Amino acid sequence: MSFQTFGADAPGEESCHYGASKLQCRGPARQFDTPYMVAMGDSETFGKFVKYPFAALLEKSIGIPCVNLGSPNSGLDALLQDPDLIRIAKSADLAIIQAMGAQNLTNRFFRVHPRRNDRFLEPTPVLLDVFPEVDFTDFAFTNHMMHSLQQVSSRRFSLIADELKQAWVKRMHLLLRQFARKPILLWLRYDTVSGFGEATHNPFLVDEAMVAELKRNLRQVVEIPVQPASAAQEMNAMIFATAEQEAAANMIGQATHHRIAKELRRVLKPEAQRKRPA
Repeated sequence: MSFQTFGADAPGEESCHYGASKLQCRGPARQFDTPYMVAMGDSETFGKFVKYPFAALLEKSIGIPCVNLGSPNSGLDALLQDPDLIRIAKSADLAIIQAMGAQNLTNRFFRVHPRRNDRFLEPTPVLLDVFPEVDFTDFAFTNHMMHSLQQVSSRRFSLIADELKQAWVKRMHLLLRQFARKPILLWLRYDTVSGFGEATHNPFLVDEAMVAELKRNLRQVVEIPVQPASAAQEMNAMIFATAEQEAAANMIGQATHHRIAKELRRVLKPEAQRKRPA
């Protein structure tokens, strides 16, 4: 295990790696010799730009370790391809999985980076045929590409949206089937973001019908409305370097992490009390 800190501008954002995993998780690195729960997800679960992610707050209030396996800018593909994190997660007594956006999945239209799933790598010939007028060298991130393609043609974009929705459900089933004990799905539903149609969902493209398809493999869905820190007026409690201000403004703030932890505590406390170490 190794760990680092993100410089003087980000105290508290210690990161770590487990086993041979190349995914950066929220530190400090934990041991697994007592009962524990896990939180899996991307930047929100990691607790980007906050001192106390909801996993740490939940651990403090419930009294059993909560291993934070959140990894910034990752996604379902990164988790499914990481046997070390899967092993830790499926051995936990309690598991919380954040619903992550569907745009960050390799599919028949485009490829994403295997670990930084928010990074667009290349279009497939299928996507080039659907959008022949688009120069895909303009895109480095999936979000930018998705919104741009929708503005070019909402009709043609719907082909990609349908593909991504189906891929998301299938890969969520693959992930959930790794667990002997059914996990909890944490669905952080942002207020409608700028844009129109399918692109206004955040997590991107995830909707009630998709989540409903997962319920047989879930213990519970915990749905929590959230706002970015700028809209929620939480910027004063964020920790970021000057160059990171825009990114921090679009992430959830410290008060929202407290609210998430409080809601999860309400759901988990009865079971956690049975599993609390003596």
